[in-house]
Amino acid sequence: MPASFVCRADVVERRRKAVDIASGWSLMTGVRLDQFLQAHRALVVGTAAALPLLACVALSPFRHAVPNTNAALGLVLLIAAEAATGIRAAGLAAALSCAVWFDFFLTQPFHRFLIHGRVDIVWKPRCC
Repeated sequence: MPASFVCRADVVERRRKAVDIASGWSLMTGVRLDQFLQAHRALVVGTAAALPLLACVALSPFRHAVPNTNAALGLVLLIAAEAATGIRAAGLAAALSCAVWFDFFLTQPFHRFLIHGRVDIVWKPRCC
C-alpha cells in the first residue's frame, strides 16, 4: 500500500473522530451525550439544584473580597451550563437554586431569608 494512501486514510479517520466529538459522540462508550443526559434526567436536575449551593458555600468565606457582581456572573455560568444540557427542568432548577442561595449566602443579612422593608425589594414591574 502506498504511503500517500495510508496518510490520507489517517487524515480521514482523524477528521471523522473530530466530527464525532463535536457532535456529542463518546468515543469510549459509543453512547451519545444527549442520550445519556436524557436517560439520567433526575441526576441532571438534582445536580443542577446542588451545584449552586456548593458554589455559594465555597464563595461565602470570600464574600467581602469578591464583589457580588462577579459571584452572580459565576452563578449565571452555572445556569447556562445546566440549561445547555437541553433539559428545561435542569435550567429552571439551577436558576431558582442560584437565586435562593445567592440571597442566603452572599447578600446581607447573611444566612437569613429576611426582608426588612420595601427598600430591600429591588424588583419593580416594567409595565407600570
